Amino acid sequence: MNKTELVAAIAEKAELSKKDAEKALKAFTDVVAEELKKGDIESGKEYTITYVIDEKGLNDAVGLELVTTYTTADGKQHVYSVEPFSVIKKEGDLYTFQVVHSLSNAGSFKVSYRMFPKNPDLPHRQDFCYVRWFV
Repeated sequence: MNKTELVAAIAEKAELSKKDAEKALKAFTDVVAEELKKGDIESGKEYTITYVIDEKGLNDAVGLELVTTYTTADGKQHVYSVEPFSVIKKEGDLYTFQVVHSLSNAGSFKVSYRMFPKNPDLPHRQDFCYVRWFV
């Protein structure tokens, strides 16, 4: 789903004009960005993360996982945790994935999301042309 489609969906669901829906979406993303910049993520607190992915007829062939890393004083990056998302809802080609995430240690972490093909012949989710990272 692109931004134009998202604005149209918000407008329809909330019974708003597309112009008002676009303003609401911008306000929402601005607030989220401001909160993330503040760094208000607390150690030990649980956060629920939800993504909706349009699989466009792939029929549950995509997996999603949260990958958290940290960097040591010598500049090397290490994996802190890998947490798989669960499919919690399917509507047509739209799959809703969700994970509950918590950091138990204080420090500076980077979080990325890895989307990969679910296939028994590709068990290692290695970085190749079918794996997508988004931050």
